[in-house]
Amino acid sequence: MLQKPYAEKKLNSDNGIFYKKLVTKIPDLIFQLSLSPTGDLSSPFLNKAVINYFELSRQDLRNFDLSQRIVADDFQELLSSIQSLDKNTDFWSYEFRAILPTKGLRWFKAVANVERDVYNYISLYGRISDITEEKQRDIELKISKIKRNTKNEIIALYFLIIF
Repeated sequence: MLQKPYAEKKLNSDNGIFYKKLVTKIPDLIFQLSLSPTGDLSSPFLNKAVINYFELSRQDLRNFDLSQRIVADDFQELLSSIQSLDKNTDFWSYEFRAILPTKGLRWFKAVANVERDVYNYISLYGRISDITEEKQRDIELKISKIKRNTKNEIIALYFLIIF
């Protein structure tokens, strides 16, 4: 076991390395989004996962705008959800769809901590996860329930007709 003073010294000296590894190795997309008082959304920070998540080339990355990939209605709702955050809200969560060139329709979930500054800029610091498989399982479960309920209704109707 490391002694506490050595462990603290080691952590402090490796802090830059730790944060770099955290941002580059974590599979989720790490982001910072900022919404200006005039409604302009910018992304001052997106880790490299954005390339895979939104199927971007390095050239695309230079001029990347989230609205290019997010379904238009979802993007407008995303903006509204950020704009409607009240001053006491410190956490934000939003699910949205994106249309990707190769993978097609994908579902994502963004979660973030919220900060406001004195100039009424809203900053979100968080992560985006691909929840497409979870959504597909939910849809399959709903279809299964509908089929089961329909089958039960048909059986009940059959017995009503016969008896």
